[in-house]
Amino acid sequence: MQRQLSKYRTLTILLGAVVLASLVLSVMGPAVKGGKPVAPTPSIAVYVAKGRAALSAQDWKGAAEAFSQALLLDADAVDALVGRGTAYFYLDRLDNALTDLNRAAALDPRNARAFYIRGLVWLQKGDTDKSIADFSQAILLNPRDADAYDQRGVAYQKARQLDKAIADWTSALLIRPDGQNARWARAQACFLQKQYQRAIDDADQLLTKNPKRPDVLALRAECFAALKEWKEALADWSQVIALKPNADIAYYSRGNVYYALQETDKAIADWRKAVSLNPKNADAYYNLAVAGSQQKHYEQAIENYRHVLSINGEDANTEYVIGVLAYRAQNLQEALTALNKAIALNPKFARAYFNRGNVQRDLGNKDAALADFTKAIALKPDFPEAYNNRGNLYIALKEWKKAVEDLNEAVRLKPDYALAYYNRGIAEAYLQETDKAIADFTQALKLSPNLVDAYYQRGLVYFAQKEWDKAEADWKTLATKRPDLAKAYYNLGVLYFQKGRYSDALDEFTQAIEKNANDGAAYYMRGNVYLRRREYKEAIVDYTQAIQLKERLDQAYFNRGVAYYRLFEREKAIADFQQVLLLSQDKQLRSRAKEALRFLGAPPVPPTPTPTPTPLSAPVTGK
Repeated sequence: MQRQLSKYRTLTILLGAVVLASLVLSVMGPAVKGGKPVAPTPSIAVYVAKGRAALSAQDWKGAAEAFSQALLLDADAVDALVGRGTAYFYLDRLDNALTDLNRAAALDPRNARAFYIRGLVWLQKGDTDKSIADFSQAILLNPRDADAYDQRGVAYQKARQLDKAIADWTSALLIRPDGQNARWARAQACFLQKQYQRAIDDADQLLTKNPKRPDVLALRAECFAALKEWKEALADWSQVIALKPNADIAYYSRGNVYYALQETDKAIADWRKAVSLNPKNADAYYNLAVAGSQQKHYEQAIENYRHVLSINGEDANTEYVIGVLAYRAQNLQEALTALNKAIALNPKFARAYFNRGNVQRDLGNKDAALADFTKAIALKPDFPEAYNNRGNLYIALKEWKKAVEDLNEAVRLKPDYALAYYNRGIAEAYLQETDKAIADFTQALKLSPNLVDAYYQRGLVYFAQKEWDKAEADWKTLATKRPDLAKAYYNLGVLYFQKGRYSDALDEFTQAIEKNANDGAAYYMRGNVYLRRREYKEAIVDYTQAIQLKERLDQAYFNRGVAYYRLFEREKAIADFQQVLLLSQDKQLRSRAKEALRFLGAPPVPPTPTPTPTPLSAPVTGK
């Protein structure tokens, strides 16, 4: 809140003797020497009047010369000392000004103007304590001096004593209610002190005098925004833009208001306008990046974050965010590069290691992922997400006990961490700790009812324990909550097939196929249902589809062979049983295929076709 000193008012008080000096000269008449008139020797009053006139004309050099002439006549002329000190102040000859003003104050300790001007000098030199002391003395000598209150307020503001600054500007306004500088300064200080309504009141007064002040409109807009009075803020920023259409900060700020009003498209338009007006507006680029990431426009967001980096320079946090967004966009190499940079800039950035661990895991670099999760934990021991993800990685590595240990720590650090309970349940299920697994899946669902995979996993545990009704209930709930999830219908189909409820099983497998036409397992199992129902043609169609999708190839060929046999298509049955022997490593299945071939009177493998000889004229090629 730097404000230019009101120079004119400072000068007016010094100008009163100009007319008086002229009158003195006219009364005295011209001087005479040798019978001829001669120019009179100017008096101190004349030089002082001349100096004051020069001050009024902002002729600082002329003023200093005139007051110097007066001081040649009387070195203790206080008015001349104050006047020359004032001129030196405006000439930025601050030390010379202090010399004159110190002498004036010493000669006349009740000269309020000497203390006031010296206060200005100290303020200009950055010594707020001395400045405040001089303004205080000026006020003591002249309690109606609005300028002294005004400038002491400036000194308090520079000294970061805003409450005292506001009090002084209030005093200045009581003396001079139309003081625009004091009111503007108070409005800004009230804003900084979060006295938003008071700042708005001052802004209203200022705008009554001049409704086209963009700086005042901008301040009022910020106050309205701080009070979440978004429509009023929007109106003020729009007025600022109308007055200053090239003000990038106005578009930036109006964009913030639109964003708060959840009018994101308008916010983005304003931020784009801001950066078009000022390509160095890093804040606008940052907001564009945030909005882009929220809209899942990850590539655009990354581009805008890179603009922020180009303006502000290298920054670990920005590189980290780029890495996270690239990971969400599944640009894993880009994510890895950005997170590497973040870690290089800040080797103690635990979250960067954590997210790099996620990237390394997805790239299949399990050892590197494990090292990153471990480093994240070392840097931040109270990092439940890192324990969870390392535990999840141990599950993938089939190190179930280590997984449970990490997941124990995750739930200890974060008792409401549903995903950690879910993952621990999976590890416990692999360890055959079924009761614990069920308890953890149940707790996960209690904490996060939308964590529907917990229904799936708990259903698997119930199914393994032959608690069919509980498994059925979980998978039905899963199908209700996620009607698009093929595996819910598939599992219900398997359960109904196991219980001999073939019609129900058929419905569920059909649902699974409708949800996922590439679900080879569902085709295979529906084929089994058709086989049990002696609907052999339908079974053959489904087994053929399963084979095309490479699902349980050996078993699908065997079962299709059975269906062909039931339809008396002997050659096709033989071909399928022979295919089983070519594909399967399952001893029991191979034995059954051989038995079927013997029953059909066919060899265990198809005869090798006689190769067609290569014509002599054809070239023989090799690889």
